[in-house]
Amino acid sequence: MKIPYTGCGVDSIFITANKILTKQILASNNIPTAKWFEAKEIEKLEQNKTYILKPLFEDASVGISKKSIVQGYQKNIVDEYRDNYKHHFFAEEFIDGREFNISVLSTPWGAKMLSPAEIKFVDFPQDMPKILDYAAKWDEETFEYKHTVRTFDFSESDQALLNEIETIVLKCWQVFNLHGYARVDFRVDNNHRPYVLEINANPCISEDSGFYAACLHSGIDFQTAVSYILKDLNY
Repeated sequence: MKIPYTGCGVDSIFITANKILTKQILASNNIPTAKWFEAKEIEKLEQNKTYILKPLFEDASVGISKKSIVQGYQKNIVDEYRDNYKHHFFAEEFIDGREFNISVLSTPWGAKMLSPAEIKFVDFPQDMPKILDYAAKWDEETFEYKHTVRTFDFSESDQALLNEIETIVLKCWQVFNLHGYARVDFRVDNNHRPYVLEINANPCISEDSGFYAACLHSGIDFQTAVSYILKDLNY
């Protein structure tokens, strides 16, 4: 329709809305992402490994709960996913470690990684998976919601990891042809190796969002951030 619009383009939105397609492109560009299995090959899951089951197209952690964490091939849980999503789900090797949400903003000087945020899983019981599932994001009465905390504070020992994450994030920006604003989510294993979970084109930018908080923590007031987004128009 030749109407200019802000944020990521149709191609980026289409690709990143499909989690498997996203992972295929990540892998083909040597960007680290956890190994995955499509629904049609789900029986290949190894019994000595832990996986997380995810809907293929859902956003905002819809369809993800502590039940999504499985040890090998657990037929009863897989069958629930088949009933709910048909063949539109997959299994991903579970990275048992830290979780990072990295916001990126287009500026007059190019794409800029905003202050990196880590999600802390505070006082989680040993048998509770440390994941940002649906309850942790949306159900305010749950333990998960009340005990997941965003922090922008890091120790000096994290600097090498954050530098590596920045390199990966900016590569994702180029590979997926992102514009305006985006968020890249990571898990980092116990050997400090980062893995891209997914690319969020046009993430939430409301006042209670992680992107908004990252702007302020980076010293960029929100009006300025919006002006930068407006200057990176798609046509």
